[in-house]
Amino acid sequence: MDHKISIELSVSDLREMITNVRNMDDAALNGLLGLLSTSGKPAAAAPVAAKQTEKPKVTIRESSNYYPLFKYLRDSKKDEMVMTFNQIAKVLGMKELPKSAYKFKSWWGNNMKKRTGQSKSWLDAGYQAMAADLEKKTVKFRKY
Repeated sequence: MDHKISIELSVSDLREMITNVRNMDDAALNGLLGLLSTSGKPAAAAPVAAKQTEKPKVTIRESSNYYPLFKYLRDSKKDEMVMTFNQIAKVLGMKELPKSAYKFKSWWGNNMKKRTGQSKSWLDAGYQAMAADLEKKTVKFRKY
């Protein structure tokens, strides 16, 4: 029996969903694939990406405004942490983050090829920004 679902999504909702899928761990992704299977049987498992074991190349400069966040994350012993935007601003010695951090989820992106000043701070420290909540003004960082 085929099940059909009709969903209306805005472009920003679709972008957020794609970002969330990209950030899923293997077990969650395989579970989602199982739910999306139309045959009633679990879908084939997604190929498992090789885990990054090398330390990321540090490209952030000490003169960067975001270097204090890099140091904070690099020195952290946590595999995962949620920080408020205010906590991040405090670590950076700022009154508040740039306005775009509050408006655009893309500010919290993890693009390895086109690293921004802020993304270098978490990517170089071995973290990814997993879930930025613009309403709650929080972001979850997870070691990769």
